[in-house]
Amino acid sequence: MRRHPGDDLVDVELIEDDLDPSVGDPMSRLAQRWARGSAHLSGRRTSIAARALACAAVIGLVAVVAQGGAAAAERARLAAVTGLAVSLAGPLHEVWAAPGPDTVVGFVDDLVVSQDQSGTHVSALRQTDGEVIWEADPGGVCSLETGGRDIASWQFIGLAARTSGDTWLVCRDGGQGVATPAAPVTTHVEVLDVRTGLVTAWTTLPGGDRGVMITGRDVVVAGLDAESHLIASRWSWREGTDLWEYRSATVIAPTAISDGASLSMSPGLLVVSGAPSLALDLDTGTEVDAASAGPVGEWRLQGPALPGGASARTFADGSGWHYEVLETDGSIRFAGEGYAFPITTSDRWANDLLVVLDAATNGLLALDARTGAELWRIASTDGFGIPVAVADHVVLLSDGIGLRAIDAGDGAELWQRTSASGGFAVGVVTDGSAWLSLETADGKDWLVARGVRDGLERWREAAPEGSDGLAGVTLDGTVLVHTGMGIVALRP
Repeated sequence: MRRHPGDDLVDVELIEDDLDPSVGDPMSRLAQRWARGSAHLSGRRTSIAARALACAAVIGLVAVVAQGGAAAAERARLAAVTGLAVSLAGPLHEVWAAPGPDTVVGFVDDLVVSQDQSGTHVSALRQTDGEVIWEADPGGVCSLETGGRDIASWQFIGLAARTSGDTWLVCRDGGQGVATPAAPVTTHVEVLDVRTGLVTAWTTLPGGDRGVMITGRDVVVAGLDAESHLIASRWSWREGTDLWEYRSATVIAPTAISDGASLSMSPGLLVVSGAPSLALDLDTGTEVDAASAGPVGEWRLQGPALPGGASARTFADGSGWHYEVLETDGSIRFAGEGYAFPITTSDRWANDLLVVLDAATNGLLALDARTGAELWRIASTDGFGIPVAVADHVVLLSDGIGLRAIDAGDGAELWQRTSASGGFAVGVVTDGSAWLSLETADGKDWLVARGVRDGLERWREAAPEGSDGLAGVTLDGTVLVHTGMGIVALRP
């Protein structure tokens, strides 16, 4: 089981520097232009000309101010809500394209990090124009990591990462096959500075055929050696140092953990069930009593930010899923049994809403985020998918094939759409009032925008050639589309 920690909360400071510095005080420059124009004019006719000149100056200044104000408003809108796309009021147009059948790994500030489908090549592109900032060939599976202990929402549900600040690209390769004396199984780990692409740390760890897990600032690797002893090690990818290594005294028959079915890992514990049974404390690398170790320890998942600086968190243990809403001082506002969905895109109204999968009924609950009081519930989530966005007072649920809209106020279904071509992404692309999908009709691929509240089509435009999916939304709202030839960036 693999864990990818991170944090997609961004502190935003709005700086009022949106007007062209050359504009200055509009009234002051208007007076200067009036004076310069009047100096060369005389009489009634020249007075009219001067007034016309002044009016033109005013119009020009208003246009500049309006453009600057609109740009500022758009930046503020995107900054206020995590995951919003640029305006979908009208069709989008290509602004850049990056060649190669790459997959978007994630977004870090102004960078788009992608990896080719062969898993050997990674690159960082500038989100504004697609220029390649750096390229590298670390190999293996790569993920963006911040070193946080809790799993971020985008990591848990398989979306491209959204981070800011200190972030690294951690790539791991190997861990395949069955170990023999002549060919032991190893896992190579390489860490890159996401800003420069330079390698900051690397190592080769024994094993990995039974599990590789990134937890916080460390990598934990487990496997069987050539003599069928369990081997495990922990390495700090942040510091580049070995923390511990372990080899069991007991032989573990390969069939005992066939397909990894009875070996389980969580951030704090590794358990091999069956005969023989074994438990390993992953913080220290020491064996603990398997009979009293209990179930594999907790996984902690980040939930949405809530009113008053509170945050939601979900964790799993042997008794199931639990959620807590924590105040800034760490005290618990309220808690329950179930799973608090990590909504990846939400408008400001959603701050008052916490959507929970109820453990007892498998139903969907909407709770008042301030008090924990139930607002509404859906008896069963079967066929509904999971909540992925809250926009325009609507909860959007997706299963990757279809999309369903629920009124956030009372839980009533507003509309639903399905696509035989699988054109709906788990992470919905929305600007807060419309949402975007890639659909196939009449043998052609289309980008289609529909209203969030009514589901009605607003516009459709031919998708970029070879489009096979929506790749996500950059931190500046640019919409990315996967094609068979690379990544295409779209804006109004």
